Amino acid sequence: MVADGVARCDVWGAGDDGGVRHPRRRYTRPRCAHQDALPTPTSGLARPTRVRAVRRWLGRARDAAAARPLLAALVVLVVRGATLVHSAWDESVNYDEVELVYGGYRIWTAADWSVSPHPPVAKLVCGLPVALAGAKDPHPGSNDRTATTDGDVRTAWAESRTFLHANVRDPHVLLRLARIGTWGTWVALGLVVFVAARGLHGTAGAWLALTLFATCPQMATYGRFATSDLPMTTAYLGALALLPRVARPGLVASAVPLGLLAGLALASRQQAVPLVALLPVSVAIAHGLRLGALARGTALGSAAAGLALVAAYGGTALPHYWRGAAMFFGTYYGALGHDPYSFAGTTSAEGWWWYFPAVVVIKQAPGHLLVLALAVGSFAVARPRRAEWPYLLPALTLTVLACASGINYTVRHLLAVWPLLFVLAGRLGPWLAGRRWAWVVLPLVASALEVGRVHPHYQGYASSLVGGPPRAYRYLGDGSLDAGQALAALDRWLDAHGNPPVWLAYFGQGDPAAAAYALSYRCLPVRWDSDLPWREPPGIPECPRYAAVSAFHLHGFAHGAYRFLLDHEPVAQPGWAILVYDLEREPGLLVHLALAHVAGAVHEPYGERLANPEAARALIDAFTRGLKHGSPDSRLALVLPKGPLETAVGMRPSRKLSVHNGDVELRYLVYDIYAGSRKGAERTPAGTP
Repeated sequence: MVADGVARCDVWGAGDDGGVRHPRRRYTRPRCAHQDALPTPTSGLARPTRVRAVRRWLGRARDAAAARPLLAALVVLVVRGATLVHSAWDESVNYDEVELVYGGYRIWTAADWSVSPHPPVAKLVCGLPVALAGAKDPHPGSNDRTATTDGDVRTAWAESRTFLHANVRDPHVLLRLARIGTWGTWVALGLVVFVAARGLHGTAGAWLALTLFATCPQMATYGRFATSDLPMTTAYLGALALLPRVARPGLVASAVPLGLLAGLALASRQQAVPLVALLPVSVAIAHGLRLGALARGTALGSAAAGLALVAAYGGTALPHYWRGAAMFFGTYYGALGHDPYSFAGTTSAEGWWWYFPAVVVIKQAPGHLLVLALAVGSFAVARPRRAEWPYLLPALTLTVLACASGINYTVRHLLAVWPLLFVLAGRLGPWLAGRRWAWVVLPLVASALEVGRVHPHYQGYASSLVGGPPRAYRYLGDGSLDAGQALAALDRWLDAHGNPPVWLAYFGQGDPAAAAYALSYRCLPVRWDSDLPWREPPGIPECPRYAAVSAFHLHGFAHGAYRFLLDHEPVAQPGWAILVYDLEREPGLLVHLALAHVAGAVHEPYGERLANPEAARALIDAFTRGLKHGSPDSRLALVLPKGPLETAVGMRPSRKLSVHNGDVELRYLVYDIYAGSRKGAERTPAGTP
């Protein structure tokens, strides 16, 4: 038996008192004497090794289970992103897109960072597909176009428009290529929102935050166009989502990633400067650091941020960033100047502090506002946790700065606030599994249905609280509603109605006469960006039936000349941003439009006022026709230059005087307006052509 026992020891291993051990086994603790006497057969692997294998398998299973929600969120975002791609496929160029597209093209092809004062990340993202597509540069000249004055900025706009509309490639193709990066950035931002909310509130809170993000009309609007807001928001929110995963911010391994993301946000948009300044405070709140550790982490992070900023400018063009930042925070809006801000038919030269809260009520879905209000109200019941303050502080900071800035031009200035609030709203995630689920689910379903109805024209969205998109133009006439994106929608409406000619007062960077649209139009005067090179195509009738006016001009941006249209109902609203009026249905509008034309003409410099005699004759003829139809039995007085224009009215004046404006001889003419015609013995009935 002893021999048998020894043999078994040789096979199964013996104790630490000199027995023979199996060469493939590794023991972690000494064996007892009774184990040597009675060895127990085991499997081919020792127990500790087997436990580690089981733990590894369980870890992989847990990782897979943790990854499934993230993969599901990615699928949801890709599907939703596909709807955004469809909505913007034929959308006209948004106002700021031309600079980003051309600026990015110049960076990739000529290492030129000077096209505009905007930072380069959005340009790099949008310009790379355009550069790879073989677009040609009509301005391959100097690399020193840095915009520091009003004239420089407008020159950059003019060059960017020429690049887009006079290129060998179709402008729509170039825009689609440029927007590819924006769509990818939108998906990345949605994933960051999901990850950040999951780290704070669990999977239920993450799905709630993602639903808010995917159905938000503002995120849908600016997730389609080339814009600098999305890269900035993605980088900054990524830094906040990384905070729980960094253990000691004083170490390189933790401070450097935060700094790189902060630098990426700075290289995306100057608005990131106050956000990045809050990042050390967020780190201190998240980790409760002492001053020394915070100082070391801030120094390392600042160095990494500077490195990222220099890399974004190619290492040699950083002065362009400082010039752009100086313009943005100092003289940018002052140098450009602006017409008085407008809201709901009222104007102000200084703006209103309540503008952004009011526009948020109009441009955000009511269901979203209700859910966010519940989330904010929950802070009264359960105070914000330490991990929530890094999201709450920048949201409050951006909102206060926007309200105090006096720049009441577009709700896009608050775009970075929404993802922060969506992450915080994830704290209502436990409600989804309780009796209060209806408070969250039903408003979101209503929001999704309401936002879906405006597809594909998301920028024209307006809340049902104010009457929906058809009533948006009565409140908004700025970039919140109209950034020139509706020109393609106007083209489709005109095609559906036989492509009639129109009077056109268009705001935007699109070209109405381009081959992609080929509109038949006569120009109504506009003041904003009067350097736009668009000219009337030849062969257009003297008095078109329809008038199409951008909502931007409707609210007083062209000297208030078109504000009277707020009292009239349009027959169509292509893209919810251009208003179409039927002049045959309301003949009196011709009078007001002619006055608008005159108002625009008299604000032009000397030598450029109605310089085209044929256009002047058409204007006066349209003016007279409008008076005949809309205000018969009235009296008209005109001051015209001596010459052929005296006969443009087509009636004999009841009074005629010679007057002078300096050395210029003029005629003061008075006409008695009547309906129809007085040629011959009988008077033609009113309304007869």
